[in-house]
Amino acid sequence: MFKITQLFAKRGAIVLLVVMSLVACSKKIMDPLYERVPAIPEVPEYKLLDPLSVPGDKQLQLKINLFEESLPDEGNYVNSPGATASNGSRPSVIIAVPAEESGKQRKFEEGDDDESIFGTSGYYNEAEQYVEKDLLRKGFSVLDRSKFEAKLRDLRDKAEYGQRGWLWDSQTERALENGEYEVVKTDLKNKFEDGKLTLQEYQTQIDAVDKHSQRALPGKKRDENEMNDIAEVIRAAQTGADQADYLLQINEVKMGKAGDRKLSIQDLPEVQKFMIDNTGLSFGKLPYSLPAQISANWFQSSLNAKLIEIKSGSIVWLGSYEIESWAADEVKVTINVTKKVANDNEVNGVISDYNRKLKSKEQRLKKVQGQLRSSYNLAMNPSTAHESKEEMEKAENELKSKIRKLEDEQYALIKDIERLTFDTPRFSKDPWDYKYVVQEPIIEPDLSQPKNKLEERELDKHKAQLIKSVSRLLINTIAIN
Repeated sequence: MFKITQLFAKRGAIVLLVVMSLVACSKKIMDPLYERVPAIPEVPEYKLLDPLSVPGDKQLQLKINLFEESLPDEGNYVNSPGATASNGSRPSVIIAVPAEESGKQRKFEEGDDDESIFGTSGYYNEAEQYVEKDLLRKGFSVLDRSKFEAKLRDLRDKAEYGQRGWLWDSQTERALENGEYEVVKTDLKNKFEDGKLTLQEYQTQIDAVDKHSQRALPGKKRDENEMNDIAEVIRAAQTGADQADYLLQINEVKMGKAGDRKLSIQDLPEVQKFMIDNTGLSFGKLPYSLPAQISANWFQSSLNAKLIEIKSGSIVWLGSYEIESWAADEVKVTINVTKKVANDNEVNGVISDYNRKLKSKEQRLKKVQGQLRSSYNLAMNPSTAHESKEEMEKAENELKSKIRKLEDEQYALIKDIERLTFDTPRFSKDPWDYKYVVQEPIIEPDLSQPKNKLEERELDKHKAQLIKSVSRLLINTIAIN
């Protein structure tokens, strides 16, 4: 019995060794890592930002009126002692204009670089009328020059008659003064027929009557320089019924180009306000800055005159003055400026970067979650057998490590998306910076070169205003005591 038991024991041991050997020689299979597949979080919801609407270009206009009245100072005139009003009446004055070599009347509109305004022929010209008006405003009684021209012609005629020995009788003198020229001619003819006059005397005196009849007729040019001999003008003003207290002798009135002038505009109130309203604008060079100075070819006008007391011949006032364009008339300057957004790429670039980051995070998250699903499936259904326990454990650890890294990245990406969703780009109410494109100033009137008839007329008006202003400013310095 014992032997039988030993035999079975030996056989059992052999079987156990065989089984253990078979177990030891079989491949190792990894168990599932999870009881069920882990849940994968949803991708956070987010909204992409729309780009900001960029303001369009804005057209701005800066308008400037350049005007600064200039007043004569003590160096421009002297009253010694000025005019005197007698018995409460206005002092009377007659104007004498300067002579010109040409003997032609010229106007300031002719456009010469340096032109004299007064001429010696003609009855009136515009500059003389300005002086007359200013004398009247000042308080003078301005006498019509035509009467004194007639007196001066008469004095010259009488002087010419006297030199030739003509002695008109009182009856003939009255007839001539009354314009009864045919009566005088008939009387001379009777004297010739009666033998009281020779043929030469008769013809000479008939010519004298004809000349006398023409001297005061309007539009007749007996002499281009009737009123340019000051001594004769004073003599005419001293005699007869029409007498003057004073003679205003105009030595010179000129209009010319002052050349290129620059006026500072940066301290003008309208310019300062324009700069405040457009904080990105600065002074500098065109076209991206506002010019600090305006440059143009300005004009200038001058007047030189003296006031002579007729009785004494003494100079009681002497003045000379010159002004330039902006001291006589408003020079209008218009500067057109285009206001453009300068930082549209930067502002909307921030939005584009934000949207790009969100999309990139979402795409990466989806990719990570796809890899996680594959790893979870592998962990739940391990199909790979390993030769040894060590190899199986190594594979298991590598899978666990991979899953852990993918899970960490997944949650990091979810947090990044959530943070971006709550930390959107923020801008101020007006996030735009601006740049400015400044055009060349437009000057009215065009003081350089008129381009059409309208600009020519505007320039003529400007020149007229220059003459008016220099006359007003200087004549106003005459004192009337």
